[in-house]
Amino acid sequence: MLRLRPHHILCILGFRGLGYDASFVENMKQVVDRYFRGEEVKVVEGADDICIKCPHNSGQGCSLYGENVVRLDRRVASLLELYFGERYASRDLLRRVAERIDVETFRGLCRNCPWRELGYCEEGLLQLKEALKR
Repeated sequence: MLRLRPHHILCILGFRGLGYDASFVENMKQVVDRYFRGEEVKVVEGADDICIKCPHNSGQGCSLYGENVVRLDRRVASLLELYFGERYASRDLLRRVAERIDVETFRGLCRNCPWRELGYCEEGLLQLKEALKR
């Protein structure tokens, strides 16, 4: 079972093989693959399976984003109606994102994220919405 903090459910959509270092990228590839293969997800507060290999994981939280990432997780959890400690099917999470997060909401949520500028996450969100229309 994957352990994911709420905002990483959005980040997964934009992953294109980039990251902080090789260890982080390899771990992220594995998490993304497991997620899209349909592995069950437990929504967690704090460090998750992606954070494990992040160089900004201080063991006490995120040394780069601090409390901002905690607030972001709470906002995403609220929008997607997720509860910390609960388990969800990844396909259900994908559906919730497609139905409840529009581009403007996404831009507001992720406005301070340096990865957003690449456009991959927004592209991934739009692709997801299109795929679930079919």
